[in-house]
Amino acid sequence: MLTENRSHALHREPATPHAAWRLPVAEPPLHLVFNRGSGDAPDQALQALIVEIGVPDRRRLCWHPSTGDRIGATAAHAAQAARADGGVVVAIGGDGTVSAVAHEAVAHGVPMAVLPSGTFNLFARAQGIPLDPLQAARALLSRQVRRVAVGRAGDRVFVVSASLGLHPDLIDAREQDTQRFGRGRGVAWLSGLARLWRLRRRLALHCHIDDQPRRLDVSTVLVSNNPVQLAALGAAVPGQPGDDLDALRVLVMPPLSGSAWLPVMWRALRGQLREAPGVQAYGLRAGTLFRRGRQSMRLALDGEVRRIRGPLDLRFEPAALQLLVPRTAP
Repeated sequence: MLTENRSHALHREPATPHAAWRLPVAEPPLHLVFNRGSGDAPDQALQALIVEIGVPDRRRLCWHPSTGDRIGATAAHAAQAARADGGVVVAIGGDGTVSAVAHEAVAHGVPMAVLPSGTFNLFARAQGIPLDPLQAARALLSRQVRRVAVGRAGDRVFVVSASLGLHPDLIDAREQDTQRFGRGRGVAWLSGLARLWRLRRRLALHCHIDDQPRRLDVSTVLVSNNPVQLAALGAAVPGQPGDDLDALRVLVMPPLSGSAWLPVMWRALRGQLREAPGVQAYGLRAGTLFRRGRQSMRLALDGEVRRIRGPLDLRFEPAALQLLVPRTAP
């Protein structure tokens, strides 16, 4: 059973650009959230963390194993426990696990950390968190906390992207293919190429983007909060790892089918998707999307697909998440 300690508020260093916060508790408990069914990578990250901690008495570890369909409930329980004992909730896994933990960390006002062990690890890469398990474990123990921005789609926080249209279909196809052929970026790209030839999707959307009404006829709408993802698509924004965006970025792709996707995918592979014909981009701090007739839509949030009924409210929330980051150089 977890013992309940008085929670400690964060205090901030003198204000400077991108200043980090520090945990006032020298050795706060770590509440570890991981999917025990996601292969060997989470186990390797856990082993690296234990090695870095060294003497067990230095840091109390609280284990919160889960399965994929229970990760949200597990993250909520871990965040509640971290709030009660002044601890840190730690996401061990890929962007889906990170997203579930981030949602609860924001809701409960507790700091979180990441030990990346997924396929793409877009959030960790954007925040400058090492992908090597040992280095990531050292970064987790740094006690420096940075306030970072999140997106919100309806009542859910997302840290990488929210998407409508063809993209959720491709995610479903990718999951089927990775279960059959194994996880990896190569499998993900080949799965997308194979399915784009056959899949069809056309959405007629009404939207308000920062109070500007628009009508969009699209195959996909991608709302990104991740500069690494945007750079891979050829929509890079200035900055260094750990720099927040000043708004969400919306990429809109026109309806296409069959061989018409080939030049688009070629540009995507070369990091030039933004330059493809018909692709539009917008900045968004607050907006609403809904289908004509307000029909239901499939929404992908950080790689997890669900069905929603519009309208879908989107918001950019700066400095909403407290994230442990690698110790800065003196």
